[in-house]
Amino acid sequence: MKKSIFLFLTLFSISCSQNTDFVPTDEAIFGYPLEKFSKEKLERYGNGECWGTLQEYSKDEIKIVVDKHQCSDYNSNNCYLLFKNEKITTAHTVIFETVMQETTKKKSFSAMESIYNFSSEPPTIFRRTAMVDQQNLALINSVYDTLIMENVAAENVAFTNRLQKAKSQLLAAGEIPLSLTYGDVKVDEKTLAPKIDIFLTSYIFGKTVFLVNDFNLNPIDVPDKRKDFGIPNHTIFEFYSWFAGEGSCYYGVIEKGHLVVYRKLLKEQKEEELPFEVFKRIPILNS
Repeated sequence: MKKSIFLFLTLFSISCSQNTDFVPTDEAIFGYPLEKFSKEKLERYGNGECWGTLQEYSKDEIKIVVDKHQCSDYNSNNCYLLFKNEKITTAHTVIFETVMQETTKKKSFSAMESIYNFSSEPPTIFRRTAMVDQQNLALINSVYDTLIMENVAAENVAFTNRLQKAKSQLLAAGEIPLSLTYGDVKVDEKTLAPKIDIFLTSYIFGKTVFLVNDFNLNPIDVPDKRKDFGIPNHTIFEFYSWFAGEGSCYYGVIEKGHLVVYRKLLKEQKEEELPFEVFKRIPILNS
């Protein structure tokens, strides 16, 4: 058992890099020095005391995905995935769960480390468990058990589902990292009104998306102002434009695989409240 895991880690490290340290660090994962990789994504998801980060690194045909999830200082679940030519070859998971002793009320952690080798024949899992005082991978010093993956497809799907769940949480209202940017102010020659191009930027589009050409971009960051404009809760973004007694109010929400942007026209002198209407639908990548 010890010999088999040593052989796997040795062969794996040699095939990956001259760095033979399999333990993931901020500098290297799966033996690959991250300084040589491009960071494609860095996203945050979750709520309350439980938050996670989803990171993606790539270089040539290699892609590394890191999904770290932490619930306060009680539990953590870290997952490292290695892909070659978009096919998963190795997964490394480290899970810590709090165990409270009833008599002493002392807190310790049940730790489980698993290494999934999809490239071996048959595909294999190396797993070990231990009780430790801290959430520290270096404190797990028990021997690995070697398990044969009886259903490789199911294990593969499990990791795919985990990433999809993380993405779904990212798409939950209010949790999408999205920025509003705008270009230079240009004055309309006929109306003398200032106009700017407003853009949306987020990983869910894969590029910067043009939203609208309007007077300006004013944030709506006060609850009472949201209520006055009639903006619902749990929007991805909201802002309004205003010039010379008129303007527009905008907000965005996730609906059926699209970021749907709603707009309502604003007028200083109005006989009745105008409703929000769908202004633009922007497809979300891989939704």
